[in-house]
Amino acid sequence: MREVNNFCGMIFLKEDFLEPFYRPNDRVIDGYAVQSKLTSELEKIYTELHVLGKLENSMKISVGDKIYMTHNYTLNDYKNNPKVRILFFQNITEFGIVRDYFIFGLFLIVGILLLIIIWFVHRRIGLYQNNVMDSYQAQVEKLYESEHRFQILYEKAPEAYQSLDIDGNLIIVNAKWLEELGYSKSEVIGKNFSEFLAPAFKSLFKENFTKFKSAGGITGIEFDMVKKDGEIITTSYNGKIVRDDDENFVQTHCIFINITQSKKVQLKQKFNEKYLQAIFDVTPSIMIATNGEHIDKANQAMLEFFDYETLEDFENKHDCICDFFIGDRDCITSEINGIDWLEYVLSRKDELTYACMNRDGVRHHFVIQAEKLEIDEKNRSIVIFSDITEAEYIKERLEIAVNGTNDGLWDWNLVTGEIYFSPKWKRQLGYEDDELENTLETWAEHVHPDDKENAERDYTANMEGKTEFYQNIHRLRHKDGSWVWILDRGKTTFDDNAKAIRMVGFHTDITKQKELEFQLIVNEKVYLDFFENTKSANIIYSTDDEGETFIIKSLNHSVEEVEGVNRENIIGKQVNDVFEGIDKFGLLDIFKEVYKSGKPQQMPITFYEDKKLLGWRENYVFKLSNGDIVASYEDRTQEKKLENELRISQHQFEQFMEYIPANIMIKDKNHHIVYANKRAKDFFKQESMVGKSSVDLLPEHLVKTINKIDDLILKEDTHEELLELLDENGEKLVYRNLGFKIVDEGEVKIGVVSIDITGEYKLKKDLYEQEELMIAQSRHAAMGEMISMIAHQWRQPISVIAMDANNILADIELEMLEEKSLKGTSEDIIKQTQELSKTIDDFRNFFRPEKEVQEVFVKEVFNDALAVIGKSLDNNQIEFSLDVDENKKITTYTRELMQVFINIIKNAKEVLIEKKIEAKKITVYSSEDKENYTLRICDNAGGVPKENMEKIFNPYFTTKGEKNGTGLGLYMSQTIVQKHLQGSLSVENDDEGACFEIKIPHIIEGGGKK
Repeated sequence: MREVNNFCGMIFLKEDFLEPFYRPNDRVIDGYAVQSKLTSELEKIYTELHVLGKLENSMKISVGDKIYMTHNYTLNDYKNNPKVRILFFQNITEFGIVRDYFIFGLFLIVGILLLIIIWFVHRRIGLYQNNVMDSYQAQVEKLYESEHRFQILYEKAPEAYQSLDIDGNLIIVNAKWLEELGYSKSEVIGKNFSEFLAPAFKSLFKENFTKFKSAGGITGIEFDMVKKDGEIITTSYNGKIVRDDDENFVQTHCIFINITQSKKVQLKQKFNEKYLQAIFDVTPSIMIATNGEHIDKANQAMLEFFDYETLEDFENKHDCICDFFIGDRDCITSEINGIDWLEYVLSRKDELTYACMNRDGVRHHFVIQAEKLEIDEKNRSIVIFSDITEAEYIKERLEIAVNGTNDGLWDWNLVTGEIYFSPKWKRQLGYEDDELENTLETWAEHVHPDDKENAERDYTANMEGKTEFYQNIHRLRHKDGSWVWILDRGKTTFDDNAKAIRMVGFHTDITKQKELEFQLIVNEKVYLDFFENTKSANIIYSTDDEGETFIIKSLNHSVEEVEGVNRENIIGKQVNDVFEGIDKFGLLDIFKEVYKSGKPQQMPITFYEDKKLLGWRENYVFKLSNGDIVASYEDRTQEKKLENELRISQHQFEQFMEYIPANIMIKDKNHHIVYANKRAKDFFKQESMVGKSSVDLLPEHLVKTINKIDDLILKEDTHEELLELLDENGEKLVYRNLGFKIVDEGEVKIGVVSIDITGEYKLKKDLYEQEELMIAQSRHAAMGEMISMIAHQWRQPISVIAMDANNILADIELEMLEEKSLKGTSEDIIKQTQELSKTIDDFRNFFRPEKEVQEVFVKEVFNDALAVIGKSLDNNQIEFSLDVDENKKITTYTRELMQVFINIIKNAKEVLIEKKIEAKKITVYSSEDKENYTLRICDNAGGVPKENMEKIFNPYFTTKGEKNGTGLGLYMSQTIVQKHLQGSLSVENDDEGACFEIKIPHIIEGGGKK
């Protein structure tokens, strides 16, 4: 056209045309942007046009010594709106140079030529306009194709998507949205979003939608939505506002996830936490949560024992409960053979560990139990101190009492008929322990026939509750055939229904006393010698009024020791004057009866008390041939006290065994149950389990398992295993089964303690699932911003591709296409296409799940993170400096480390923008030691406020408000570093701002599949 018609031209596009691909352009006239490559001549013409500020037909433009005439052609889009202007410039300079004498002829020729030219130009322009129209239609078709691809993208998206107009009406929803709520598209489009909300959330939507339009984005807003079938689900929304060039509202882009189940888990977890806290608080034993050095939590029992109001008061004076440990006998100290006390206790789970601590000057004995918390970054354990002080004292006293006498112990189970005779009981009759069976028939076979009836009458009366104590003197046959005189004493224990269940007593060999008694009757002098030197307290009383009053005649030194008196001060006095309570005690009546009958009587152990004396006494009263009365008695106070303490201890132990929150059973070596506590019987719904085995109580598929465990216990002495069972409702129960071998006097038995840990097991599982949910929520919360980043990074390459395609088409139509130019443009298109592909790959890599550790260059991980967030830093003029060794490799979970980098850099970016720092800067430093590699990511935003330093890693803590932050980024970063990367994440302030320090091992321990 230039050669034939002396024409040149430019193409102008409306600025809002192909807006998604538009790149800012400063060559704009009357709202149209130049799209042609300008030659030097066109540059001059454009300058003159820009001065005129308009694009019209038949304008004359002077450029240097040349004059141009404009020809304007406008192209409209499918809505008949003008979008493209093609402006031709015709050089008309030479038309003014003519000679005067050719004026008429020239005008005639020019007129004819002009008609021909006009027809020709009109023809050529028409053809050109058709070609341009074809090019325009091709561009429009590409737009439709691009729109179709985006349509497929959001329709196939795994998250529910919706778009609202300015009034909150639904204009777009994807298939996932319809699937979650059960509606069809025709039932949804055009309706207000509030129509799908639960009543309580309708006003909340109106309030938040206004804030949403003002702020431009939302994150983590929760609504209860109503499905088509009426079911209520809880959803969490993230979204952005789309605006036009004039910042006018266009539409919203929102995604939501169904968090109904996670909400239920959270509620259940809160309930479990309160339930466990209640158990912790009401436990009567001392219970603490500690790492061995510091106490994080303590129950009321501990505070009361040490007399503190709060744990804070305790910690102001003490760091560790071990400060109170007293090393004594079997009691531990704060360190045992170089091992910390808590580690020592944890290493001895199958053995009892004791501790001693003082309170108000009294030494208390404790049994320590400890269980390590498996999911705890503070490496804590739950430790229970059970006070066994009373049991220890009873045990010591009982040992002293039993070992210090020659009494034989017997224990009769009235429910089962079983009876126990101690080795000393049997030795009183000349037998070893294995020579006599522990049966009632053994006693019946050895008792003297003359004494049997009285003995049976006395112990039957006590079993029937007619007497408080059982006491009887009878003879038993010795192994050598002689007869042994026995003072037999005992007491019956009754259950809540007044049924006799147990009888315990002692045999005292009084043969020598009896022999002496008989000898004294014959020889008073010998008796008096015995009287003075016997261990028993003996007092001789005389009477002058036929047994109405009794005067102390003589007494031995044992009376002085027992009663704390001096014989010179009481001899010659009446018994009532010395022992003021004797009448009430009942002994005075016995004196009178013995004096009258001459028959000896034994007064059972009875409590004596007056203003000066008190104690338990056992009296034997007989009459001498001269008429004097002798009272021989023993001080049984200490023995009664021990008996009472033993009874209490035995009762407490039985109660402990019956009501401890665990199933406890003892089996013989043939797997038959010989004992089961109340908890076990309740669990198996059995009134009695003695004699039964696994076959009688369990389903067939569990019998072999339990028998196998029992065999392992017998083989290994101890065995621990987790058992999963189903209750009657089909719910899974988890029990920790602790087994141990018992050897009792040569008989092997199996002890089993089964503890219900279902709640603990479920809690750990729920915590793990909640953590995984929060990690997913953290990534999804970033999805909206990631999509925004992709859209921004795609805009420039797409615009360049569109321009290159237009230029090729224009060059073809203008017959200016050159191979070199075409090749350069094509390479540019390929380069931009690769840029688009790389952006998608970066985005996909960020969300790709990772199962195994990888060996990777640290700098490559940072480069991957910058591929996702780098453009955002550039757009906000943030300088990013990376001081990391290019050759440094670590073995870790690459994607999770990348997520931590992105979270921290994004957090720093937002703080820098929020505080409007002029020279915004983020710097990364690295260092390493033998075990760990350390990265410090620092900004210059002024640092973290002191009041937020302790809370910055808490879940859902944010200083950006609900609309700009979820509070999960730094929490999940710390969780990932500590629990997945086996490292630590901390923060501190330096002179310029905050520094986040990531410390991770060079190689993850146990690396492999997650």
